[in-house]
Amino acid sequence: RIEGSVIRERSAELRSLGCQLALRFRSSFLGRELEVLGLKERLHDGALRALSGNFIDVALQGAPDSLVNRLVRARVTDVSAARVSAVAC
Repeated sequence: RIEGSVIRERSAELRSLGCQLALRFRSSFLGRELEVLGLKERLHDGALRALSGNFIDVALQGAPDSLVNRLVRARVTDVSAARVSAVAC
């Protein structure tokens, strides 16, 4: 039987590794174009929320409401642990 403290420690390590790998994956798209679907949601800074074909959550900066429910090409301009930002091409 494994102690609860060991389980919690291992779980924390796995969550941290998962975050690192997710950031590395998203960072590989920096400067590249993705096809994204504009969603019917604005983020706190006014960016349009969009989703790529491989389920990357994207903040489309300066995107008009006309991109909601439309596929659009977007260039990834910034990647952080919190978000991926892009502009429509």
